[in-house]
Amino acid sequence: MSKLLHFLSIFFLTTVLLSQPDGWSATPNPSSGVFIGQATINGTPAGEGDWSAAFDEDGNCAGAVVLIINAGTAYINMPIYGDDSTTPDVDEGMNAGESFILKIWDSSTGDILEYPTSFDCWYNNSGAPMDGCGNYTEVYNFQGGVLPDNPFEGLVNPNPSSGYFIGQATIDGTPAGVGDWSAAFDEDGNCAGAAVLIINAGIAYINMPIYGDDTTTPDVDEGMNAGESFTLKLWDSSEDAIMIYSTEFDCWYNNSGAPMDGCGNYTEVYDFPGGVLPDNPFEGLVTPTPSSGTFYGQATIDGTPAGAGDWSAAFDEDGNCAGATAVTIQEGIAYINMPIYGDDNTTPDV
Repeated sequence: MSKLLHFLSIFFLTTVLLSQPDGWSATPNPSSGVFIGQATINGTPAGEGDWSAAFDEDGNCAGAVVLIINAGTAYINMPIYGDDSTTPDVDEGMNAGESFILKIWDSSTGDILEYPTSFDCWYNNSGAPMDGCGNYTEVYNFQGGVLPDNPFEGLVNPNPSSGYFIGQATIDGTPAGVGDWSAAFDEDGNCAGAAVLIINAGIAYINMPIYGDDTTTPDVDEGMNAGESFTLKLWDSSEDAIMIYSTEFDCWYNNSGAPMDGCGNYTEVYDFPGGVLPDNPFEGLVTPTPSSGTFYGQATIDGTPAGAGDWSAAFDEDGNCAGATAVTIQEGIAYINMPIYGDDNTTPDV
């Protein structure tokens, strides 16, 4: 009986091994480090028989293993091998300073999915887990299916005049997803910056260079000018929908490609309203005049801060709309910053 069971276990193991995609075979050698994490596909744990693999910058498979399913969680526990020093004329794996790409094979569909960002954390740790390179609590989400084309592709004109905008992106309070993009548009509608969001520990980070107008083409406006505001947009790849942040930003300056002080922060959350918002009911009701004062405050609904896209308005005793403005969301707080206008003395009969 024991011999039969041993034979069956070998048979089943061989069957699984043969089912992995072509080219997903690493060259084991003493130079290696183990990458650990959890794998999800569209937010759902990967399944039995799914595989992970790591590929170096030259496209060599440096590691490949079947995922471990435990208590409904799909774990990656994958040795990633370095280049074999005994074959100097052949490149089989990772070299010092090289990045790797993480891929998942969905055995239920046959699809190979690629993680949106590469990893530059590999080092030879003699077969042990690599510090700062994966963690058993870290979730790596892979976008299943075929994503629509990124609508900001090819719109940006990179040049030396730039500054980085940094923050967190949420949609209706939930972190944006893998494959989503942020973009910045100047006052003339030019796309001055666009970047895929970086997903880390379930948080969607914006890390986007915003470019200035190219001084070498003075007759063409390609980006930001000093004193100009920009509009922040988000593309939800799962819905193929573009959302606009509720307020503009007047903080851009040329910082030679570095993050701009006072213009975004990695702890700042920018929430975008999902779906199609109804029309603002106060649109066109306000008549700005020189007579005005600004009303400040914080707005909550049943004790919870109002959301992105919400508006405040002020009405006089005759029911005229004397002021209306979108609420400004800052660090989860909804601020009212609303000018309220007086009666226009140039139209005494109205």
